Amino acid sequence: MAENSESGKKMGENGEKISIKKLSEITGYSVATVSRVINNVGRYSKETENKIKRAIRQYNYVPNMIAKGLRTNQIPTIGIIVPDITNEFFSRITLAAQTALFKQSYSAFICNTNEKKALEERHLELMRANHISGVIFVCSEHVYEGDLYRQIPRVYVDRMPAALEEDTSDQFYLIQSDNYEGGRMAIRELVNSGCKRIISIFEKREISPKKERLRGVKDELSAHGMQSDENIYYAQNLTFKDSYDIVNQILDEGKSFDGIFCYTDISALGAIRALSNRGISAPRGVRVVGFDDVTAAGHNTPSITTIHQPMEEMGEMAANVMLRLLQADDKVEKRYRLPVKLVRRETTKC
Repeated sequence: MAENSESGKKMGENGEKISIKKLSEITGYSVATVSRVINNVGRYSKETENKIKRAIRQYNYVPNMIAKGLRTNQIPTIGIIVPDITNEFFSRITLAAQTALFKQSYSAFICNTNEKKALEERHLELMRANHISGVIFVCSEHVYEGDLYRQIPRVYVDRMPAALEEDTSDQFYLIQSDNYEGGRMAIRELVNSGCKRIISIFEKREISPKKERLRGVKDELSAHGMQSDENIYYAQNLTFKDSYDIVNQILDEGKSFDGIFCYTDISALGAIRALSNRGISAPRGVRVVGFDDVTAAGHNTPSITTIHQPMEEMGEMAANVMLRLLQADDKVEKRYRLPVKLVRRETTKC
């Protein structure tokens, strides 16, 4: 028989192993009440909670989560699927989610996919074998069938897979920033700084943040009487080099422009390098706005005006939504859209 799921594994002050039954004897409360406090499920007074938690700290009690997993066929581990852990945008979301989970005694099974669906599928199989309790997909574009996918909570962050846009499943939840307003905000900043000939650089993939950001850019350009389609350029993945090459190509074609909106801060860095190599400074020659607010945007010379995405808040919210789902909270919203904000720096200051 498996050990009681609440029995402890660390030694108490007097050298004995402390169990939930022992805690019950020490505090004078029933095992059920002690268990409710340990699992934060309510139905006890603040006085009761404080007394039991004091005993937990004093006797170094730690719940046996492995035994609990044997009983429920799930362990307190959340899978986190991330496309590229070296990408700051992804890693900050992932770290925030992991930290929030750890505070609630959940561990994170973090899997890097290198944006490859086959590798992502393999990681999900490993998660199923390890009986994980739920999956947080950080910027994933893929949808999966099967028992794992249908039976456990899944929370998506940033990207909504196209196949889920009409999904009404109770098991699907999405957290994203306001990409549409961010696109409008970026163009508005360029216009307000005096730009009249604005180009935009986007990636080609039809992922949800790109589509919303692009829609915002087009709507704001239209509001100011500017053409959009012929002034928008695309690259497959939009790396530093992709953006660098696009700006060089535009300059070689002799096209006149005084403002650039870049889909990410990394692409903005590439655009600024291309301008600099041609003797064009930002902001005097061309004004530039990026998106995300990664560390390099603030440290670059010139520092890059950008649209800040609340990465840490997105990761923390993903973890909290997951935990609420595991507690059968029926008031969890299906969609969360977090506000973005303009961070004005040197590339748009006159």
